[in-house]
Amino acid sequence: MASPKGKGKAPAAASSSSATPSIPLPTRLQRKLAPFRKAALGIAEGIQSTAESAITDIVRQDPAYDHLLPKSTYYKYVEDDVTFYEVTREPRASGATDCKGSVEASLWRGAIMHTNCQKAVYCLLEKVREVLSGDPDVEQVDWLQRVIQPTNVFFPSDRDDEVPIYTHDIMRIKSRQGSFFVLDVTFDQFGLEKWLFTMKEYNDLELIQVMRPNKVKEDAVIAELLKQGPGLPAVKAGVERAMAEAETEWAKEGVRWENFETLTDHQRERLLSGLADRVQQRVVEARTSAP
Repeated sequence: MASPKGKGKAPAAASSSSATPSIPLPTRLQRKLAPFRKAALGIAEGIQSTAESAITDIVRQDPAYDHLLPKSTYYKYVEDDVTFYEVTREPRASGATDCKGSVEASLWRGAIMHTNCQKAVYCLLEKVREVLSGDPDVEQVDWLQRVIQPTNVFFPSDRDDEVPIYTHDIMRIKSRQGSFFVLDVTFDQFGLEKWLFTMKEYNDLELIQVMRPNKVKEDAVIAELLKQGPGLPAVKAGVERAMAEAETEWAKEGVRWENFETLTDHQRERLLSGLADRVQQRVVEARTSAP
């Protein structure tokens, strides 16, 4: 990732005490947390590319034909401007392959993120906390579960008569000034347009009548998650390895987490250009080598 003839070269590292407070906290979070959005994409791609079933089609279904839609109390709460997508999976053993190249990128991301939010939070939460621990304005990062008002709804073609109401896992960031932000790295599954929200913005998306916001008991959630996927610790370790490799490359250009927010947009984009692919590779390695 060396910059050609100094172009795009990261600025000399500034001390966090002098650089950080001059940049508003929302801007710092938007810049510093961008790598985790990339990492979440890599996690989802790695999980899907090694799944036993390929996603062979993603088809829009007209809600007027309600016999095509899943039956669930969840859907009576959603607003009318929701688009429904049926996701078809077929066994890879039958020769089926993913339809990634033949569908819109946003739909593909939504389909692979669907039901993977908990795995993404599990893999990334500790690192997010580590990175933000050096910010003087951040007090804590919590793991929360919500039920979201979607723009897009993805559901499996081989569903039962009813589809359960899925809780959605996110990270909530509390500032020392008392403000809150939400890091939602798997927002694509709901058709949302961004991954960092103020708490007010995110509250407007919630279906409170379905479930009240819930701060999870992390140990209990992780224990249940590991029952479903015993290979997840290896996946998490692979993600952490990919992040460490990226950090090593950044350091060659004088970039650390402490001064990441001082880079220009172009510099950050260049440094992050291969991160999702790197994470995907490590996730694939972890899932294919696990006993």
